[in-house]
Amino acid sequence: AWRLLSFSSMTATAKRISIKILTAACFLRKNPLNYDTISESPGAKKMAVSISRILKDTEYKFDQFKAEQIEALENSISVRTDKNGKENYYAQCLAREKEIKLTPEECVRQLYLDTLINEYDYRTDRIQLEYPVKFGREEKRADIVIFDKDRPTVPYIIVELKKPKLKDGKEQLKSYCNATGAPIGVWT
Repeated sequence: AWRLLSFSSMTATAKRISIKILTAACFLRKNPLNYDTISESPGAKKMAVSISRILKDTEYKFDQFKAEQIEALENSISVRTDKNGKENYYAQCLAREKEIKLTPEECVRQLYLDTLINEYDYRTDRIQLEYPVKFGREEKRADIVIFDKDRPTVPYIIVELKKPKLKDGKEQLKSYCNATGAPIGVWT
């Protein structure tokens, strides 16, 4: 589920983006993807198998993403076997432009990046992953940060990805927004 935290200093553009994100989330919640249909489409069988392998023993779901997004991620996956015989999955990161190891959380991040880049037209030079947020001497990392268009070093939107059923991310996201001055926070 996507949850949007709004702040009093939201600009008109931020409010429009928030409405688009909430509208998409509501639509997808009412119309979840049918994975049986996906697996029957041409070339998609590999996709369902790869996603299920990466997600095994987790509660991650991709209901909020389009079948085309999932298929694009699946088509970019390469499999490597380590010296112990374990399969590891890799894909080209949309923001970092380098190959990364895929975990369930990283799959969600790549799909969310696809949404930000291809649906909301955020340029990759405005996006940073694992952005350091300082709290005195302590430093934590925000999953995705989109920088302000006019002030390219100032966080504009902070996105926190949490494991399914984890409820403690809201306060963490609020603290990241307060520490950086970002007017928008998205928790998914």
